[in-house]
Amino acid sequence: YSEITVYAPDHPGIFAEIAGVMALSNVTIMDAKIITMLNGMVLDTFAFLDTQDQPVTDPEKLQRIFSRIKETLAGKLDLEQELAIARENNMKNLEEPFTVASRVIVDNQASSTDTIIEVNGRDRIGLLYDLTSALTGLGLKVSSAHITTFGEEVVDTFYVKDIFGLKVSNNENLRSNSFFVVFP
Repeated sequence: YSEITVYAPDHPGIFAEIAGVMALSNVTIMDAKIITMLNGMVLDTFAFLDTQDQPVTDPEKLQRIFSRIKETLAGKLDLEQELAIARENNMKNLEEPFTVASRVIVDNQASSTDTIIEVNGRDRIGLLYDLTSALTGLGLKVSSAHITTFGEEVVDTFYVKDIFGLKVSNNENLRSNSFFVVFP
């Protein structure tokens, strides 16, 4: 696989933005790790493959990914619009997918500091972006993420905190339809 590490000032949704760029770049994220540092910076690492499940070695494609990340973090790229176009183009070329059961598990017991949300199901273009954008939209901060892709199936685990840096204790937030609608 190929790997990219981004060191940048932290802000709400940064992980989602980088995941959106990776989706736009037509690569599959196989693994991702995020570290939020005490100095206000993040260190996000993404392992990814091209559409033939090979490492990305083309210097031009790698440079496009780097440039898009910079543009996105600078607020110069409209990810929502670009992803909508990419999804529309991709839908024209899709064969009937096989079924992968979807499941979302919310666990407030396994960690003493974070609420853990595990998402299992079928991968698609921009899924990680949609999931992390939904978490950000709910006012949750992803303190750690473990992203794993097995062919068409994803197992994505997010360690999240509320805006006060605490576990999510509001049951309405835990059951929010805003999150579950992105992953039916």
